[in-house]
Amino acid sequence: SSGINAEWPLRPGGLVLFVIGIVVLVEGRNWDDIIDGKTVPVSVMLIIVGLVIAVVGFLGCCGAMKQNGNMLLIYAIILGVIIIVQLIAGILAFIYSDEAIQAGHSGFVGAMAQYDTADGSTTP
Repeated sequence: SSGINAEWPLRPGGLVLFVIGIVVLVEGRNWDDIIDGKTVPVSVMLIIVGLVIAVVGFLGCCGAMKQNGNMLLIYAIILGVIIIVQLIAGILAFIYSDEAIQAGHSGFVGAMAQYDTADGSTTP
């Protein structure tokens, strides 16, 4: 075995999502107009997903390298849960796609209306 594992890209990817979540949480005020003030839930979701991806990558990589059955079992269980959650999210996205498109469009149009004034100034 060469010691290279297929899960190694997951750990930096999870950490990148974690950092992006923190940046969105700290600097999210700039996006509040577009996404109706929902930057905190988005940033918390990014932080949680980033940490989960980093932990899953760690368990898969170290479990395979050390041939630890418990780590690999936890890795397999987490991947199974992730697949089930993705299926549920896909179904819900299909069901509520019209509402999501309408909410995004109205938020974007409302934010653009603030910057489209006759005298060239922007409204806060």
